[in-house]
Amino acid sequence: MLVVGLTGDVGAGKSTLSNIWADEGAHVVNADAVVAELWKTEELISLAASRWGGEILSEDGTPDHAAISRIIFADEIEYRWLCDVIHPKVREIMAEKVRCLDGWVVAEIPLLFENGVPEWVDLTVYVHAAMDLRLSRNSARGWGPEEIEKRERWLFEGVKKQNMADFVLANNGSPGMLECEARNLARGFLAASSIIRISINAFSVDEARNFRDTVYESGLVPEVRISDTGSLVTAFARQDSIERVSALIGRIHAGEGLQISVSKCVSVPKHILLWAMEGTES
Repeated sequence: MLVVGLTGDVGAGKSTLSNIWADEGAHVVNADAVVAELWKTEELISLAASRWGGEILSEDGTPDHAAISRIIFADEIEYRWLCDVIHPKVREIMAEKVRCLDGWVVAEIPLLFENGVPEWVDLTVYVHAAMDLRLSRNSARGWGPEEIEKRERWLFEGVKKQNMADFVLANNGSPGMLECEARNLARGFLAASSIIRISINAFSVDEARNFRDTVYESGLVPEVRISDTGSLVTAFARQDSIERVSALIGRIHAGEGLQISVSKCVSVPKHILLWAMEGTES
């Protein structure tokens, strides 16, 4: 399984990327969608009304999001208060959704870095774009430069987020250029999501070392480890290379009784995931 955390500037193209990656087979879990559901709960509505008064409610008693936005983007204390109320619950709900999925998952989280990358996110992507393009993409909302500045004033600077991300996409060209780059990355993410763990119970320390050296030198795995007992050999490999790895092992130990097990990985070290992505771009 692979979980990719996606973030980016307002109007930079997060939703566009999510849609492309969904088309490539990713499961998308969207933080904004979770927030929208929370705003339908009596608990959150009551908390907000108790703090800000009835003016943040529409005539039917539902939240007036325009009024709430005017409050929180004008006062950092109120902004931080709402973040502290909502975001822990959002992360909790997203984590539960992710646990129910398999394969490749995209977690679209606007405040991915500001609130800390969750431990269940394996790799991160940051998308950015020039301000004039972001303004154009948000014109339907009626957001000018002042509104975008208000909504981003307490976020990390773009350069900082670029330095924190594993992958950075600049969405300054045509839609086709972003799509091409996104689909190239998708091939890598799909390869990384297929990583499995191979375990071999060798009959001797010498055989274990032979397994280790032969499999590693094949280039089919990034590393091979031998247990402290000297009998268990383990390695990470892409799903498409399992048959070749098994064939190599079979040539070393031609007799019966050799135990080779393959298991899905709940967590894979980042350097293994990045290795799995190498050579997948067209």
